[in-house]
Amino acid sequence: NEGAKLPVLAYYHAKAQTPKLTANPVSINTTMIKGTSRFYELAVTNTGAIDAEKVKVDSPNLEWMKLKSAAVIEKIAPNETIKIILELIPTEKQQLNVPLSGNLALNPANGGGIGIPFKVETVSESTGSLLVDVVDEYTYNTEKAPHVKGAKVTVRHPFSGAVIAEGLTDENGLFNTNQIPEGYYTLSV
Repeated sequence: NEGAKLPVLAYYHAKAQTPKLTANPVSINTTMIKGTSRFYELAVTNTGAIDAEKVKVDSPNLEWMKLKSAAVIEKIAPNETIKIILELIPTEKQQLNVPLSGNLALNPANGGGIGIPFKVETVSESTGSLLVDVVDEYTYNTEKAPHVKGAKVTVRHPFSGAVIAEGLTDENGLFNTNQIPEGYYTLSV
């Protein structure tokens, strides 16, 4: 009963605390070598205010990707980091240099889940040579049948467009490159 009073109407919003998972790296962009298996580690941290409980690791049912760590993680405390381990085992059915993509999901029972996109490409350590013989209509319609000399030949990765080899054809219309990795490529002349 002392002093002035001021009645004020105030609103506030209370939100339940949740775990917040973050992955390092945020996406998987890697390769696997034909004929060998490889392990890939992913660090997952709970940056939220409460424990992430019963975190289910949902990975697609793929012949070439196997989850090697636990499929359900009982608890990830705030600021705790755990590792998810995947084994990548390319099959004979997979084309070389063709990326395979999808998503992994980490779903805590109490919310705050994340998706982790992946792009994995099967590559080969084997190498070989490539010989390109450049001809045109003149080659087939004249008696001398000359091949095209000085033609620019470019060999590129079919998805990234990275140049694997390039050069000009020689006097005989031939372009040769050695030690090119086994795989599928696009060729432009």
